[in-house]
Amino acid sequence: MKTNVQKTEETLKKYRIEECIDNLKRKEYKVILKSIPGIIGKGMTTFYNYRDLRITDREDIPYKIARKLEILFGLEAGELENVKTVGKHYTQILEEHRNQMLPLQNDSNRTIQRSPDYKKNRRRPRIN
Repeated sequence: MKTNVQKTEETLKKYRIEECIDNLKRKEYKVILKSIPGIIGKGMTTFYNYRDLRITDREDIPYKIARKLEILFGLEAGELENVKTVGKHYTQILEEHRNQMLPLQNDSNRTIQRSPDYKKNRRRPRIN
């Protein structure tokens, strides 16, 4: 069963460029296919490479180019991707960091034990 899932992920494309192009009429298809490299400012080979990116590939289309393609095909921001990008909001990361920094027990009666040399050690030496 796993091999079927892996095979599907390997064949699934990262972006919907091919799907958008296939939805065009024949005359539109020819014109748009020739125009896209000029619109995105890249060569035909680079465009074909962008079109063939798989989900398992580490490469990505630069944001500015992806946005131009979304506008060209009438898609909203982020709709060109087949798989949505997910991540944590910065507040979640900060909250996790705070939770790691807190002690396991919260004793309000606990006092801090300091060495007798505490005040001596914390002073900065004088610089003449």
